[in-house]
Amino acid sequence: ELYSPEEITAEILKEAKKQAEQYLEENDHKVNIDTTTITVPAAFHSNQQQSTREPAEIAENKHVKAVPEP
Repeated sequence: ELYSPEEITAEILKEAKKQAEQYLEENDHKVNIDTTTITVPAAFHSNQQQSTREPAEIAENKHVKAVPEP
């Protein structure tokens, strides 16, 4: 089975989220991470920004924000 780049990135984001939640829980901070902020090159147009946001949405993050880098 072949995976799209967005699907692969979504799996990486899911794992990062899982590890962050585990770390915070180990340090007495029970949280559910559901927000993702992604930096994108300032030159990206809206389609490219959306393609960058899609993996976070696939990874079931409710709030996804793409912030252009200076």
